[in-house]
Amino acid sequence: MTDGHADSEAPTEYVHDPTKVEVLAQLVDAACEGVSDIHDVGQVIGKLTAAGLTDVGSVTVRILACTFHYMLSVNELGSPQPGARLSPEDDEHSLYPPALKKMGDQVRALWLDLAAAVTHPIALARCRDIVFTLRLDGRNSHDHARTAARAYLACVGGSLRSREQSYGLLRALTIARSVGLTDLEAELTTQILDQADEVITACDDPHAALPLLDAILLRRKKKPGPAPDPRAATLLIAALDTYPQPHLIAEAAAVVRARLTDEPATIEKANRAEIIGFITQADSHTDGMAIRYNLAQAASLARKYGIHDLERDATARLQEALPIEWTTVSGDWFSPPEHQIATFMHPYRHAPTWQRALRAWLATGSPAGSHEVNQKSAKEAFDVSVIRRLMTHVSFGSNDLPKQVRTGDDDAMAAELVNAESLEMSAQGEFLARGLDLIAYRFGIPNQEELSEFLASYECRPQWAAVLATALRLYWVREFTASAHLAVPKVEAAARALLLELNEPVYRAYVGDSIGQFGGLGVLLDPLVENHFDRDWERFLRTFLLSDGKNVRNNIAHGFTDEVDRGTAALALRAAAVMITLTSTEPAERDRAVVISALEHPTGQPPRLGLMQRVRRATHAALHELRR
Repeated sequence: MTDGHADSEAPTEYVHDPTKVEVLAQLVDAACEGVSDIHDVGQVIGKLTAAGLTDVGSVTVRILACTFHYMLSVNELGSPQPGARLSPEDDEHSLYPPALKKMGDQVRALWLDLAAAVTHPIALARCRDIVFTLRLDGRNSHDHARTAARAYLACVGGSLRSREQSYGLLRALTIARSVGLTDLEAELTTQILDQADEVITACDDPHAALPLLDAILLRRKKKPGPAPDPRAATLLIAALDTYPQPHLIAEAAAVVRARLTDEPATIEKANRAEIIGFITQADSHTDGMAIRYNLAQAASLARKYGIHDLERDATARLQEALPIEWTTVSGDWFSPPEHQIATFMHPYRHAPTWQRALRAWLATGSPAGSHEVNQKSAKEAFDVSVIRRLMTHVSFGSNDLPKQVRTGDDDAMAAELVNAESLEMSAQGEFLARGLDLIAYRFGIPNQEELSEFLASYECRPQWAAVLATALRLYWVREFTASAHLAVPKVEAAARALLLELNEPVYRAYVGDSIGQFGGLGVLLDPLVENHFDRDWERFLRTFLLSDGKNVRNNIAHGFTDEVDRGTAALALRAAAVMITLTSTEPAERDRAVVISALEHPTGQPPRLGLMQRVRRATHAALHELRR
């Protein structure tokens, strides 16, 4: 075999010679004999030609091998259209094998001729399926479909492993249904149920049984067929008891919920089995992380399905689970360039009064940096790491309890964005703290009255200016926890006040016995963004305060935070300050355009790149020059 690049070019190199079809068919039939995996056929073709069985040319060998490297892909269990398909069919990004529909006329001519010449069931199923899928012989498409389906059926009991045989049966059923081969569908159904029964009885590969049962139990609306064989439901329920692994129980349960919709007792049995599977797996572990993850999954599913006894059981077990042994990974960390430190600290070193210094502090940009730059950094990190895309991300909150599970590309990308923002906030929190420390060192701690008057000069609510003044003074006397506890709630209060000033409908009216109330900060941020609130600041507030990031707001509000460090306190003050100074005095009625303008530029000036972002940009530029 050659590399993927060469293989992707093979279709343009191949020139079909009909006179060699008989020899090629014999070669393919011989290569199919005794293989356990259809992908092995290509490797055997290479070995047979290398051994001198026949000389057909390296390009032809690559094309023949490529023919057997297409996959039978099974649709997601419980989906509206269960079945199997040849893939990749039309994926322009697939290098090897190239998408079926991207192959040239010469290769298509080879496939059409091979389909009429090969005799081994594996070869016949593959070649006829390709001809049917691509409609290479439109007038006889129905015949190719029937021949392909019967060839897949003939592979049962042969050398292929059980999953390959089952996928072949599923593909045959998909083909038969697509062209209305009702007689063959009935025959396939019997064989499929026999195959699933044999697999489940032997506790063999569950994926050689579950997709088959999923397809048999489908109740079609557009093309009604015979009612699903009740044997399929019996086998599906048996699978719940046969495979103890939670992910396998979850797959079987998904089929039950999708196909047996008129059997609530069976659905509850499946739901309970899925939950108990996670509890049982938790009991089998001694690692605190694994125990808590499985119990959290069980509690979450129990709540989702409304099974309250199992929810209480899983939650109680979770709360008393073994503690997690956290490991801190440390390494060499960079130091920001001295000139950047000096630039940041310049106003606090040289301001003639504390008012000028604090005004500079209140004019600093979003501690999370530029949202646009963070998105690019997150995308770069996401693109280069396959592991991060495949991993399940579990975040933990207070008391080492799992807070959120993230899977899939969207979740992985969101996690990368939060990581980039958190890195920036860590650096900026330290610098904001340094600025506050230097103000107190040079000028002493301003008294409450003077500080409140200064903050009220921003034309914000005077009572909130007084609260912010108190929080700053608490910081300066090293009462970081008290400072943050006082500052953080005012972020939400200020956001609510701004939306009321814009007359945005954010109040939730009571319904029945429920209480009318305003939404929390997470609800309030979206309408603020719709009214042009600077996105850099919105991302800072969301990542610093809400559950997608550091969750400082909830941890403080619910008593989970016993001690706040200096950098976090400085970030809390910055969050409160930017929102409080955006508000107006209560009697004032600002024009809507004035409020929106303030939201667009919370500090009264265009946003600047954060320190970490400037460092990253400088590093990237240096690396770029080095490569050049």
